[in-house]
This record gives sequence, C-alpha cells and structure tokens, in this order.
Amino acid sequence: MKAQKNISSLLLIVLTTVLLLSCEKNDQDQDYGDPKIFIPQSLTSGSNLNYFVPKGLDSASRNYIIDVKNNQVNVLLGVYRSGKVKDDSYSVNISTRPDTVNTLIASNLLTNTVLLPEGLYKLPSSVTVPDGKNATSFYLAINSSLLKANYSGKRVALAVAATNASKFSPSPVNNKVIVIIDVNALKL
Repeated sequence: MKAQKNISSLLLIVLTTVLLLSCEKNDQDQDYGDPKIFIPQSLTSGSNLNYFVPKGLDSASRNYIIDVKNNQVNVLLGVYRSGKVKDDSYSVNISTRPDTVNTLIASNLLTNTVLLPEGLYKLPSSVTVPDGKNATSFYLAINSSLLKANYSGKRVALAVAATNASKFSPSPVNNKVIVIIDVNALKL
C-alpha cells in the first residue's frame, strides 16, 4: 500500500511538472499573420478599390468634412497594419497615381468622371503611425471653391497609394484606393 501511495505521489508530481512546463502564452498573446500595410478605404466597395465620397447621407456614414474656414473638403483616408505583431511605429509614403485614373476613364470603367487635377488638392507626402498603434488617418484636402466652380455636375477621381514603408510591407492589392467624389452630392 505504501509503495502504491509513493507511485501515486510520484505520478502526481510528474504530471504537475509536465503541466507547468507545457504552459505557454495564450494564443491571443502570440504574434500571428503576415503584417501588411493597407489603406482601409480600399475595402469599402467590395472587390474593387473604389471609395465613393460621399459614402452616405447621414452623419454616421459621412467620410468627409467640409472645412468652411479653410475652404476645403477633407476626405478621410488612412493606413492600417494587419496581423497581430508588436505595435512598433512605422511610416509610409503617400502618393497619387494619375495613370490609374486615366486608364479607368479611357476604359469606360469610370464614366462622367475626370481626374482630380494637381493643384486642387493637398496630401501629406508621408504619414507615421506611432508606437503602440497599428493605424493612423490623414486627409485628402481639396479646394472646395475650385471644385464647385470647375466640376459641378461631374465626378472627380484620384488614386492614392501607400508605398515605401519603413517597416512591414505594403499589401500588393489594397495599398491604394480610387477616391471618387460626386461633386454635386457634397452640396458645396
């Protein structure tokens, strides 16, 4: 009986040791995924990269701000890093792709639409996401007076891309977005 008790005690010690040694971090605490940087607005219309402005008629779905004081329409854009990895800071360059919009217009994939001309808008040349975050936002700022005066009754479009990341890599598809603005719907 004493030998059986000693074997049971020894077995309990071995099992407890094995359980303690096998405990690792919870899966939720582990890094996972292949981190990619993308523009989240590229996902709003399904399989294409179109981002319609305005998106909705109510204030909850509004994706722009009319800044009367500075005579601007500010279209909300951003960059986001996918995957669950340490939230180190990173920066990306922001650029435009006029050739993309011109190709879409020439192919009749964008009708009653013109390229938003340079000089009518401002974009930051780069954005930085700080430590502890995985995303940040920025504006495509458009001169509202010139937009209304020159493009009333039309749509204007601009392809915006996030490139040259300081860390992580851009998504091969969703690192750009086609911003399509219905000028009359803005009610400038």
